[in-house]
Amino acid sequence: MHRQLSKLAMHFMVLMAVALVLALAQTAQANLNDLNGKEWRQITDTYGLTWNQLAQVCPQDGVTPCAGTVNGRKLTGWVWATENQVHQLFTLYAPTLPATLPFDVGGPEYLQPAAQFQAAFGITQQFSGCPTYQPCFNLKYTLGWTATSDGSGLPTAANVAISLDDIWGPTAGFSLGTVASGADTNRGAFLWRPTGLNTGK
Repeated sequence: MHRQLSKLAMHFMVLMAVALVLALAQTAQANLNDLNGKEWRQITDTYGLTWNQLAQVCPQDGVTPCAGTVNGRKLTGWVWATENQVHQLFTLYAPTLPATLPFDVGGPEYLQPAAQFQAAFGITQQFSGCPTYQPCFNLKYTLGWTATSDGSGLPTAANVAISLDDIWGPTAGFSLGTVASGADTNRGAFLWRPTGLNTGK
């Protein structure tokens, strides 16, 4: 009985710790300096833009800055990150991610890095069934477009997800790969600019 109580207490502490970090993510506003020469824009700033819209004003080479405004979002001066650049960003939080693209990995070991990432970049989608639905579930996603497309023209997107539910317990994951349509509006964009450009950083 003592072991069961200890296990429940530890499970509760993990949930509370992740919930606290995610609560901070909801108010995250500042761009992120990755200390590797890039200042990353908040993904939530560009939520709702499609890959096709971004491609109209942003080159896909991961070097040339965007030039223009889409749906009221000024993108001029920001570089649309390639899948390799987003992968490098992900490894700052989860160094053990696969080196080969695409990938889709998950497990409890990714809870802390996923929570830290979402605290820095915000949450683009959230689904909660508590307490209306049982078993209880709570899903949080940070979804973003990369500038990369494959040989057939399918765009590449990245995802950081956290699942807190009563069935599988807390778990999280990182994924990076192609999606079926560039017209999806349920994502933001991974954008960066060199650090020090009018940022005060």
